Amino acid sequence: MKPRTIERFDLSADLYADGASRGNPGPSAAAWLVVPREGDIISDAISLGTGTNNRAEYEALMHGLLTARDAGIRIIRIHMDSELVVRQVTGVYCVRSAGLRPFYDEVTALLRQFSRWSLTHTRRDTPEIQRVDALCNAVLDRARDEGNKNKENERMVSG
Repeated sequence: MKPRTIERFDLSADLYADGASRGNPGPSAAAWLVVPREGDIISDAISLGTGTNNRAEYEALMHGLLTARDAGIRIIRIHMDSELVVRQVTGVYCVRSAGLRPFYDEVTALLRQFSRWSLTHTRRDTPEIQRVDALCNAVLDRARDEGNKNKENERMVSG
């Protein structure tokens, strides 16, 4: 009797990642959207505190890769509107900023955990990029509104 062969199919997904900063540096946020070939879409966004836009872009990519990896994704197609991050990660540009080097190193280490990956520069008018951009802005708006509430409370206490 011939032994049964179990075929292994690598799970694949598209990752859309975006970072934003209001001011450079200023309040910043990261958002990502993982769209698997099979299964549920995963999206999230976080506040990063004060930082630069480029750092926020790298952080969005890192968190998106971690989310995809933890969901069992093995083949990842990444889409970002940050030309700098895309060109640095794909080797077209060198990473000259000492502040970005640790983020670049973390991203490249995460990419090695996937069986295949691609990273493409995607226009801002792509619906998925608009979605992660909106998630970033919602996080930044919420942080701003909470900051304004805290300032009002401080005035009431001291006034």
